[in-house]
Amino acid sequence: MKFWIRIAGVLGIVGALIFLGSRNTGSVGAIDLGIASFAEVPLWQALLGSALSGAALAALVFSWPVVRLKLAARRRQKRIAELEQELHGLRTLPLGDEAEAAPLDAES
Repeated sequence: MKFWIRIAGVLGIVGALIFLGSRNTGSVGAIDLGIASFAEVPLWQALLGSALSGAALAALVFSWPVVRLKLAARRRQKRIAELEQELHGLRTLPLGDEAEAAPLDAES
């Protein structure tokens, strides 16, 4: 069900972009981005470029907490593995009475 909702969302966005592109056929004078400048850009390209750059910036901002949580989860998984290894090593140690009796048996 989620798959079809996603497909419908993508088709809706593509349809909106096609609709807006066909309705906005004018041109924008000049666009100066600081590092580059463009003259006589079609309006639909300017709208598409601003929408894509805004989406990329939003994705970058909103993905930071996810990355931070994944890094924390990886650190915790490593710590859990270390503690499990330590626990396994402690389980294989002989108990207190057996540890005292073991050297006596070995000496005789």
